[in-house]
Amino acid sequence: MTPGTTLEERAEHLLQTWGESLLSLQVREPIHGLHGGLLCPACARVHGRCLDAIRPFLSLARSTGEERWIRAAIDVFEWAEARVSTADGSWVNEIDGDWSGITVFSAITLGEALRHHADLLPPATAAAWRQRLAAAVGFIDHTFTLTTGNINYPASAPAALALGAQLCGRPEWLPRAHEFAQAVLERHVSPKGFVWGEGNKTGPSARGVFAVDLGYNIEETLPNLALYAELVGDNQILTMVADGYRAHLPFLLPDGGWDAGWATRQFKWTWWGSRTSDGCLPGLAAIAGRVPACAAALDAVLHGLEKSTHAGLLHPGLHHARRGFPVCCHHTFCHAKGLAALLDRPQPLPSTGPQPLEADGVSAYPDLGVTRLRHGPWRASFSTADIGYGGSYPPTGGSCTLLWHDAVGPLLTASMIDYQLIEPANMEAAHREADRYPLTPEIVLRHGASTWRSVRDTQATLTVDPDGAGVITRARLVDAELCNPPAGPVHAISHWRLTHNSMTLEVALQGPAGLEAEVSVPVIAAGDAAGVATTAGARIAVAGRSIDLAAEPSDNAEMPLDGRVFNHVPGFEAIPWRCRIRPDRPVRLRLTVI
Repeated sequence: MTPGTTLEERAEHLLQTWGESLLSLQVREPIHGLHGGLLCPACARVHGRCLDAIRPFLSLARSTGEERWIRAAIDVFEWAEARVSTADGSWVNEIDGDWSGITVFSAITLGEALRHHADLLPPATAAAWRQRLAAAVGFIDHTFTLTTGNINYPASAPAALALGAQLCGRPEWLPRAHEFAQAVLERHVSPKGFVWGEGNKTGPSARGVFAVDLGYNIEETLPNLALYAELVGDNQILTMVADGYRAHLPFLLPDGGWDAGWATRQFKWTWWGSRTSDGCLPGLAAIAGRVPACAAALDAVLHGLEKSTHAGLLHPGLHHARRGFPVCCHHTFCHAKGLAALLDRPQPLPSTGPQPLEADGVSAYPDLGVTRLRHGPWRASFSTADIGYGGSYPPTGGSCTLLWHDAVGPLLTASMIDYQLIEPANMEAAHREADRYPLTPEIVLRHGASTWRSVRDTQATLTVDPDGAGVITRARLVDAELCNPPAGPVHAISHWRLTHNSMTLEVALQGPAGLEAEVSVPVIAAGDAAGVATTAGARIAVAGRSIDLAAEPSDNAEMPLDGRVFNHVPGFEAIPWRCRIRPDRPVRLRLTVI
């Protein structure tokens, strides 16, 4: 099948591509405990949530008329029943895990597969699946509250309960669905329209910042609330979803990536979204008639997924495949479910136009702790948030979490402060130091094995230049416990400035005389991007343009061009650009797009 030009044709081609690869991973041998599961090439295991594949498999069965897809769906369902199904009606996340909150997502998968494709199944199989759905929705009804898991769990409960009510003849579940949806609307939407509760669910931080994760919001919470609203005709909730996508769309980039380096669950950021959610395509399609920008976004998002697909599977980041890593199939079977949901919609897919141009200026998001600049071809984001997730913080301290140029794409990005497996089953190990290199621009003070870093300061300040083309940040260099170095406080004052073709960064250090720190500004560049040294720094070729990198004083800087560092969050290679700094010797870095 060759790719088409319409949104629907492209989505069908991508679903076929992913489906064939997932089918090739399905264990067909009659091995007890493995038969029917999808064997992940990266994790060397069958992921407990591969039940999600029943939806795309049945969608492909309908579009192709091929029996093999029905068999694949039945086999993966039977694997899940044998390995991750429990007596109380729930499913658990992994065969060796006990987290059953994911039952809400599996119930939605099963319910939507039945709602759209039950006629493709043998009658006895369809009846058994409905019975299994009733058990799962009963578990949700009896055990879920607004405090279950992160907010994406109770926010998805309305869709599961509504599906159960309609498909299993249990109308008593509809009031519970409405109750959950109203609770999210009334208690978990920030002043700027962001659903919050990915982490702290009690309220804002000391700085007024809410626990918002862009990836989970756009790819799971909002699409599932939209599904509920469409199932029951809840216009109030559909309006909330529309407002939610309006709030998030400024963070969508032209290549389909998302500016999400500041988000609470940033450790699962994959440039196109989040590792184990379903994708935002069905949510965008549901409210495209109300929000024209969402129709335009469909094209960019689909393009991002296409560009990140290699050898038939969705890779988590633009440079992941060229780095040579095997890819986890979890990303693919989850997002294939989202593609199937898009294609199964009864209405024609909306026609897409260009994304609306964002005017120059400053956008402040106090409920996120984020400030965004748009100046000519540049987009830049900075975070002063003071909220994290389970003891892990995304970069803050006024750090630049994204620098984008319209002609080149991403040039700077955030990563995790330190790469950690917060969710080991849902993240990739990084055994080499070069594969877990911190990508966030920062100022670092080292002494032996100890480090004090600007990206950890939750009390940093940020002021915007009067013309809106730059920011000045002031951050303390602190350790993981937010403590000063033994000699006393050290502050870094950073002035980021955008002109038509350049970004300049001036950094001054305030602290005890004699100390020396490092300014680290890794520049995104794939390993095949040519680079040459210059008198002031280096010139590299990116996306058909030349990028000049210059440091003053130049004798304090180093930029090895013969290798690349990498971070799985969000999946980029980079050239490490480092410059020594002292209180009596500030530095100035300039990045110019030619």
